[in-house]
Amino acid sequence: MTEDSDGATEYLIWNDSSGQEKTVDFIKQINSKNAKFVAIGLVVGFILYHGIVHQRYGADSCGWLLTGGKYKGDMEWQPYGCMMHQYTQLDMRRCIRSLTFYGRHNRFVFMGDHRIQEIYTAFLDHLIGRPEYGGTSNGRGSPTNVGRNRTFSDGQLRLTVDFIWSPYISNTMVQSFKQWQSIEKLTTKRSRVLWVLLEPINEDRLPKSALTNRVIDQYNWAAKEALYRSGAQVWSSTRALVSGFSDAWDGEHIPAKALRHHTQILTNLHCNEHMAFNDGTCCSSPEQRTTLQTLAYTFLIACFILGVFVFVRRYRTKMKMEPPTGGYILIVTLAKLCLIMAYFYLCDRTNFFMKENKYYSSVSFWLPLAYVFALGLFFTEDSRYTKVLHRDQTDEIKGWMQLVLLIYNMTGASANFHIRNHIQIIISAYFFLSGYSHFYYLWHRPEAGIVRFFQIIFRLNFLPVLLCVCMNRPYQFYAFAPLISFWFLCVYLVFTAPPRVSAASVDANPLHYLYFILKMVGLFSMIIILFMSEVFFEKVFLTRPWKALFVTTDDDISEWWVRWKMNRYSMCYGVVFGLALVTVQKYNLIDDSNHSNVLSKRPALATAFTALAGMTAASSYAFLCPTSLDCDEVHSYSTFVPIVSFIILRNLSGFLRSRYSSMFAWFGKISLELCFCQIHIWLAADSHGVLVFVPGYPVLNVLITSFIFVCAAHEIRHITMTLLPYIVPSDWRIVIRNFIIFLLILVPIGIHDGMF
Repeated sequence: MTEDSDGATEYLIWNDSSGQEKTVDFIKQINSKNAKFVAIGLVVGFILYHGIVHQRYGADSCGWLLTGGKYKGDMEWQPYGCMMHQYTQLDMRRCIRSLTFYGRHNRFVFMGDHRIQEIYTAFLDHLIGRPEYGGTSNGRGSPTNVGRNRTFSDGQLRLTVDFIWSPYISNTMVQSFKQWQSIEKLTTKRSRVLWVLLEPINEDRLPKSALTNRVIDQYNWAAKEALYRSGAQVWSSTRALVSGFSDAWDGEHIPAKALRHHTQILTNLHCNEHMAFNDGTCCSSPEQRTTLQTLAYTFLIACFILGVFVFVRRYRTKMKMEPPTGGYILIVTLAKLCLIMAYFYLCDRTNFFMKENKYYSSVSFWLPLAYVFALGLFFTEDSRYTKVLHRDQTDEIKGWMQLVLLIYNMTGASANFHIRNHIQIIISAYFFLSGYSHFYYLWHRPEAGIVRFFQIIFRLNFLPVLLCVCMNRPYQFYAFAPLISFWFLCVYLVFTAPPRVSAASVDANPLHYLYFILKMVGLFSMIIILFMSEVFFEKVFLTRPWKALFVTTDDDISEWWVRWKMNRYSMCYGVVFGLALVTVQKYNLIDDSNHSNVLSKRPALATAFTALAGMTAASSYAFLCPTSLDCDEVHSYSTFVPIVSFIILRNLSGFLRSRYSSMFAWFGKISLELCFCQIHIWLAADSHGVLVFVPGYPVLNVLITSFIFVCAAHEIRHITMTLLPYIVPSDWRIVIRNFIIFLLILVPIGIHDGMF
């Protein structure tokens, strides 16, 4: 400052410095720990919100199915707050047969004017699979022979479907109800009585009609008032169903696609409770809790109570000044795990939170994908590593691949054949990188003992096994866990089978290269034998007691066979690539020890062109192959081409190789937890739908559920790494003891489930 300064400049400088300090302090508060506190607050808030909604409006999803909804995707109907299964004719007839088997008589009576007759005809056509039944349609969903009573019956199914022509509230309608006694007595016999509200008409198309929308609204209001205290349910979503086709709706004839939605609503109303489809939560009760689930949650609740007690005791005494003991850390960690598992159960094993179906559209898939990659590039920074496929880079690749898979699962993009083929390449790339990572560790580390083996197995399987117990699902349901564990076991056996091959042994005896190659040839041969004979494959994997690891709830091994077959070489490709990479590094054929390019200019250009051609060819085939079966047959043989091509393009330039996206790498470190957690707390109904906290606001809902989901996955990873030294300590004898204890715990479970 100058001598004649009045001090204002000094004050402004001081004030700006204070503002910067406050900004820095605020930024420091943005961390995973505080984010998890925010997530807990959001969960508690939404539990209170949905609790109030259930208390005020009820939690009957049948009512949601009949009263509200909207069109999503390709004009597909989404009921309010629940998921609607799309019943095929086969599904519908199975439902009728199932109800018949349990002694129920299936009778449907439609009574009303030509609109109800259109619904009746559409329902019956879907049931018997004959669109021409009862006369031909006029192309707009309107049946011929209007004004006649009609009856369809099937003695084998004990099924009767009647239509009674009664365009007005007349003696016909009154006498019919007297014949059935009353609405109240019908509902007490587990029958449903639905009153369909009149839909608004298009007055411009029907100018001469005496019926106006004002009269329709008055009529509907009077009907709801009259039926308010009866056992009848008002079907009001028909108005929105028909209004969605404003161009095709004239007020007289219901559009054909709207009739299809009417049929699906009626079938979901009648069948969901008995068929238990995962994607049909409307009118369906949550599954019953098993004895094993009860025992598991009892243990976790006991740990939670004990954890709260020791936590409060520590912070109310002078013990908080001392470092926490191992016992304290263990109990508090299990208490946190109890809260997370309770959240899992609440989201996906109850109907407390709402759920919606997935509906694919190109915008819903590509737009968030573009946002994610733009954000990932924004967090690009220098890495301290320069080697090909260094740790930061592998974490980054796993991260962006997992985010792509999450968007793919959320948006239901499996409906797009071309996207599905590219996703298969990404899944294989994950196995490829896992094979490379296991090879790199076991090659450069002389020890490959039992402790290391169980550390990896625990890391891969802790969360899936816990979810199997707490969510009552078979191990094969979490398909990635058995696949990655099986292939890790194969790679581990290749390395540990005598003679033990490593970088040190190869330096001492180059003949060990040949030994390792022969081991890999043996592994490939075993895979080929299993693939060539599906009968032999089933004999191997259906052998007790490990059969339970590879079959679904229906005792079916086909899902394991398909997934195993698709990725049978992927991890082996990663091991072979790792061997080739360490060999060229050893003999200085490439230089990745600094920030320069790995090859000189001309070889680099030729290699880049070849890699680009490989990626283009793989992507072109994914677009052009005629069927998914053809793509899958070629996939296991050709998948290394786009993967290796991408790795070459990613690492050829020193600038690209030494930089990475810290955001993608962060997600890559929790990719395993994201893979398993998404099924229950981000998606819904075992990944068939989407979890809904904020109905009516899909973008806001995705942001909130995604934030909570990522925080939970990050905390589960922290819990896993905290429990690792307790479950798999460095002493191999204690590891064996713990493994035996685990097997002894599994024995009664296995006996109960028929494993032995």
